[in-house]
Amino acid sequence: MNKNLLYVPILKAKEGEFKALEVTNNNTLDKITPLFEIVNIPWNYEEETESKTIDAHLDKIGKKIEDSIDQRYFFLDSRYIDGDRLMSDGIHHLTFLFQEFRNRNLNGIPVTGFTKMNQYKETVRDIFNEDKKGICLRIESNELGSKDLKANLDEFLIFNNINKDEVDIIIDLKNIDSNDKNLYLLSISTILN
Repeated sequence: MNKNLLYVPILKAKEGEFKALEVTNNNTLDKITPLFEIVNIPWNYEEETESKTIDAHLDKIGKKIEDSIDQRYFFLDSRYIDGDRLMSDGIHHLTFLFQEFRNRNLNGIPVTGFTKMNQYKETVRDIFNEDKKGICLRIESNELGSKDLKANLDEFLIFNNINKDEVDIIIDLKNIDSNDKNLYLLSISTILN
């Protein structure tokens, strides 16, 4: 990972975002690590079904990432896809994506969280065990004030059999309310310690 990281933009894995990265100069790209969120499959309201298969939906993600940021590191979160969603051949959707990233020599790091489904968490652990590039833990604003925050962090490290220096933490504050800023500061210092 880039130890001089300045910025992690959270981007939907959509055509416009990929095109914007394609025209971003290399000096700027070297100072960011994008977090790509895989969007849900569009819904066909007339037929009351998804407008395409999960296979078709995820098929070109690797190519688009390669075209937009080349071999630079990135985080990938499929938070809008069901956590246990399988491809037509029965493999987990994250397994499919990271196989594609390996085929293209891309440097993807899976994103997980405390409330993800077990199958999703196990898949992230398997990806880490194969790639050894780390895991990104996304902590939501409502989880920061939890009395279980330290225990959740310890459990995360044990479950993944991972060292602290192999974990990137994204603290997703969403909308910051000025009334909660002291809670955020206390929680963030807990995480850093």
